[in-house]
Amino acid sequence: MLAAELTAPSLPAQATAKAAKPARTASSSLPSPASILGWEPGTDRKLPTWKQVTDYFTALDKASPRVSVRTLGTTTLGRPFLVAFIADEATLANLPRYQKIQQELWDPRVRKRTREELIAQGKNVILITSSIHSTEVGGFLTPYVIADRLARGDTPEAKSILANTIV
Repeated sequence: MLAAELTAPSLPAQATAKAAKPARTASSSLPSPASILGWEPGTDRKLPTWKQVTDYFTALDKASPRVSVRTLGTTTLGRPFLVAFIADEATLANLPRYQKIQQELWDPRVRKRTREELIAQGKNVILITSSIHSTEVGGFLTPYVIADRLARGDTPEAKSILANTIV
């Protein structure tokens, strides 16, 4: 998995508000992409509707303590515009702290020692966008696969990614 440290602008207030979620269950009860789509990601000549995209990530948010989905606003067509954060529970519980660290790192006036301390306290932040061009359909399903693998991942590698990264 390619990992690069990226930063993104501060999220609107409604996107950063942390709602209390009930305890969520083991990975075996997580929805699979196919359970929402009706087919496996990568199936020829099959692309999800926006409703299927939002339904999947909303279902994953409800089922997994590793996924937090928030609505940033609406698209030009009036549909919900979502952001999904994927990390371990402790990181998601402290997301505003990590956002503040990233904001401080943007400031070019930050001293070298302070910058090193902030980097040590922070997490790798990975921004994944897909299908920004209508003719590029291959990447449209990648977020489904990545979200599913990280939400279910029980290997040391997956746990390490979740503990050190905000996707």
